[in-house]
Amino acid sequence: MPALVASWDQSGILLFPRRGKRRAEKGATEVPGIAADDKRALTIDFALTADGQVVPPQVIFEGTTDRCHPADAFDFEKDGWQIRHSCNHWSNTDLALEYLESIEQHFHQQKIRLGVSGMAELTATSKAEL
Repeated sequence: MPALVASWDQSGILLFPRRGKRRAEKGATEVPGIAADDKRALTIDFALTADGQVVPPQVIFEGTTDRCHPADAFDFEKDGWQIRHSCNHWSNTDLALEYLESIEQHFHQQKIRLGVSGMAELTATSKAEL
């Protein structure tokens, strides 16, 4: 059943790609730029099912409190996105397990929709082996 098969990956996203050119309105006296060492980034975990459904992603910002989240994070969380943070914007075991739980919830909803029961679930033991 393609709805119950998923591929999960993560990708680092550089928020301010560096290029040699800057843009501004014609005649501008100042052209703001980004420092060459500005490496602000985030990580996105995402999963897709074999039938093309998208599991809402987990977006990880760099920081130690919720203050590092964007102001409109609540709007995304209403749609199932997980807005999280870590000290270096990287995923860690706790965040990965939290996202795995959201994939499991997605599968549970799909099983209900498809009328499928009795299929094996990931257990705490199998999660610990990941």
